[in-house]
Amino acid sequence: MAQGALDQAVRVDSTLVASRLDTLLDTARPYRTTAVDEVRTRAKDLAVSRPTTIAA
Repeated sequence: MAQGALDQAVRVDSTLVASRLDTLLDTARPYRTTAVDEVRTRAKDLAVSRPTTIAA
């Protein structure tokens, strides 16, 4: 499910997506499994390319 959400997030350029990615990364922090690590890596890579502030 998370992989599918990340597939969709790639197509959307918004601060809300950036915020949700931060939330996902914070929530996933305590979990250590291969699947979660893959999601974490994709989310981090995507978060780097997303806007972090709203332009005035």
